[in-house]
Amino acid sequence: MGWAEIVREIRGDKTQKEFARLLGVSQRVISAIERGELSPGGKVLRALLKVTPERREELLSLFLSQDIRKPIKNRKTDKGGS
Repeated sequence: MGWAEIVREIRGDKTQKEFARLLGVSQRVISAIERGELSPGGKVLRALLKVTPERREELLSLFLSQDIRKPIKNRKTDKGGS
């Protein structure tokens, strides 16, 4: 499961605007994450951990496994290798 699916699942029936307010970010950030255009940074990760502490291991594992050197659009098509 990727960030888009996880964030949608955690957001549940809240609107993106309501969820963004809860996390202390803009609605645009939530929208970009759910469209797969952005990975959460540290601020969003901390907020998600506060809202869903039971998913701590899953969230941290995904955060630590992302390759922050590449833009997210390139991560989707990268087949590995150099």
